[in-house]
Amino acid sequence: LLVEGGISPTQLTLFRSLGTMLLAGLVLLVTDRGAFRLTPRQLLVMAVLGVGGVALVQASYAAALAFLPVGVTLLLQYTAVLLVALFAFFVFKERVRARLWVAIGLVLLGLAAVARPWEARLDPTGVVLAAVAAVTLAFYFLVGERQVGRTSPLAVAFWTMLFASAFW
Repeated sequence: LLVEGGISPTQLTLFRSLGTMLLAGLVLLVTDRGAFRLTPRQLLVMAVLGVGGVALVQASYAAALAFLPVGVTLLLQYTAVLLVALFAFFVFKERVRARLWVAIGLVLLGLAAVARPWEARLDPTGVVLAAVAAVTLAFYFLVGERQVGRTSPLAVAFWTMLFASAFW
């Protein structure tokens, strides 16, 4: 509705990032002021996560929508969950339970049933952009999980949205 009202997808993304950053920042101001103190290394990681894991997901998703239907774009973007499981298995050498593989398969099959990619025109540019969204979302999940282990989820949200907003 907002986009139809004249707000561009880029503006909407900026407003979402700014709004999340401001809300998280206000809550942290009251509950955990220490979250505003980061080491230079932590700040760099948050900047990379904010740009590479938030802003680029949103930018590539929005760009893919110009070439693909929403459902197909989401289906391709949400292959990020499969990428995370593969990364955990092959890179981190973590045991990934069979039920997780089944769940991932069912989720992707469910998305495919709704999106019906076999009925859509798969523009190569859109597919590449949606794949970029998947890779950057997987990056956000993997790096974000590590950061939440070092600080609060709200602090990660604040810092990543700050850098994503600066990107926009």
